[in-house]
Amino acid sequence: MKVKIVLYSSQRFFCDITDNSIPISSQLKEYMTGEEIDLEDIAYFECDGIRHNNFSDIDSWYSHLDNLIKHNLRQCKMIIEGEDLPIIPTDAHTALARFYASYPKNRLWQLAVDGQLYAKITGNSREQITKRIDNKGWVDYENREHGSLKAFFSCLNVALENIDDTELSSNLIKKLHSCVTQNVENMEENSVQGDYRAKEVNFNIYPESGRVTVEGLEDLLNKIDQGRLGSARLYLGDKHDKSFETYLDQTNFSIVKAALEKEGEGASLSNKELAQYILSKYSCLHYQAPASDEVDGLMEMTIQHYNKRVRNCTSLDSLLDLIGETTEFFERIHPFGDGNGRVFVNALQNRLLLQNGLPPATLFQPNLYDVYDHYAAVLKRGILNTVAIYNGKDIFGYYLHKENNLEEQQLFLEMDELKKFKVQTVTNPLFSLLTNLHAINMNSISEALLFTEDVLIKLDCITEVLKHMSYSQKESIDEFNKVFNQLVQTVNLPSYDSSNADFALQELNLQIGKRQIERESIMQSIMQLDEEEEEDIVMTEKDEKPQYKNNSPQEAEPVINLGKELLIKELREFIVSQQSEGLTFFKPAPIVEIALKMIQLLNGDNTENASLNDKDIELCRSTALGEIITKYSGLFDQLIVEVDINPQVKNVRH
Repeated sequence: MKVKIVLYSSQRFFCDITDNSIPISSQLKEYMTGEEIDLEDIAYFECDGIRHNNFSDIDSWYSHLDNLIKHNLRQCKMIIEGEDLPIIPTDAHTALARFYASYPKNRLWQLAVDGQLYAKITGNSREQITKRIDNKGWVDYENREHGSLKAFFSCLNVALENIDDTELSSNLIKKLHSCVTQNVENMEENSVQGDYRAKEVNFNIYPESGRVTVEGLEDLLNKIDQGRLGSARLYLGDKHDKSFETYLDQTNFSIVKAALEKEGEGASLSNKELAQYILSKYSCLHYQAPASDEVDGLMEMTIQHYNKRVRNCTSLDSLLDLIGETTEFFERIHPFGDGNGRVFVNALQNRLLLQNGLPPATLFQPNLYDVYDHYAAVLKRGILNTVAIYNGKDIFGYYLHKENNLEEQQLFLEMDELKKFKVQTVTNPLFSLLTNLHAINMNSISEALLFTEDVLIKLDCITEVLKHMSYSQKESIDEFNKVFNQLVQTVNLPSYDSSNADFALQELNLQIGKRQIERESIMQSIMQLDEEEEEDIVMTEKDEKPQYKNNSPQEAEPVINLGKELLIKELREFIVSQQSEGLTFFKPAPIVEIALKMIQLLNGDNTENASLNDKDIELCRSTALGEIITKYSGLFDQLIVEVDINPQVKNVRH
């Protein structure tokens, strides 16, 4: 893990923490000495986005952070000790009806996209390093293989057809593959749509990614050793030089073990001991799937194994173990040139869960079944994630309506493949308070935030509103800041007792800290803009003479328009109507934001934030807001729109 060292001069250094047996303070001191960094010059240390500025207790801070990261990543992947799955299976039709009614269409991408690619929890940057990409929800996932989400949604619809037909078949599996690869760009060249591969496939597995357990690798070694995966091979090597010094397949297990015995690794290694040795020595495992001419037979064997055993499952755990093991076996056979994970983990597995009266699984790593063992625990966590989404909650610390704006979500709202699903909307109620600044106080703000119990959403609502305010609204800003601080004070500090509840409290406090930094940055911007405006006023008063109508101060007439209050009233009613229709997400929709700006202008808030550009004005006239603009067209042109010297920008002035 890297620790960033930030100096007061803004210069930054990065220290690799490579040995957990040596205190981090000692490793940092050695690094700082080599780089000639003086402790007094350091503004703060940062690790995984978390800042710390007290070197005297940095060992304790780092230890707590490291423990939290390990807990978070484990809890995201599977249910852990002390947790339970409070879900009673129903029947297939009840489970399917709940899925359609409660899993929002603008969240359905979370069934396909790895949670690790967008999660905001502490420690997730470690996971993202393995992907070498910083995804923003589904956006980069879709950009990487354009059309993949639309194809997945189509595949999911097919997977949920004929839900009463509980027999697995190769025809169904091939049909799902045909759907999930339809019109998807950048697919592997050897992938044949809707048919098993005719060429060989292989992929790398990195132990450091956390996807490999000793038990999971032992299970893979057993299956290779017993010939259950045909000619599959596992190459062992180093991830840096991409070389593989040896491999394991059905024909050479005894040879490899004999060689290890000569090296002193043991007189008679079990496959579990072999798995432990492999994970301790090799940083890259290269899996070569069974030969293409073996795929049909292996797939049919796995299909029949599931069809036979599912009838005899007597407990929830045995059912989940069977579904998970079957999914992983399909993954290891890797029958398709591309799209295996989407077919088996994202579509087929969720069909099997719903058929058995369970919610689908929303996984932190939808392609977790590389060499993993905890099938029931992984699926239970995925089911709990889905139930949280059913109940309107956010998962993995990713607040959808904050991270993905209305324009980004619009794709899902209009997609025919999702017509059976409903839309989830989240409105920030604080924006409506901006229509009447005089009514803003701590009580009105607190009452508006009663729509959620999530303190992080409450804080996000406040910071989003602050972004749209200026120093001229200082009294209202103060009220928002008081509520922000009050909310922070209601959260207890952790005791670091390693309980699940305390780890949750640690995470909450760290996320609050990030939001405090964001709020401070917003306030600095507001203050800076105010200072710049004051400088502009001084320069204007110094360099320009006052202008009067007809050059006569006695005849100066302020612009008076009795329709202004009526226009403000209609704009406020327009904003309320848009919110009641669910058209505004966490951030205000463009037309709502424009209406708010117009009210600020009409009230005399002439700030940089209250300005409309050409696109805004065009949107005004082309949407529902246009009816109001037409009604007050003279007032709109007189009080709001004034063409500046720069023809590309329209400044809005009062």
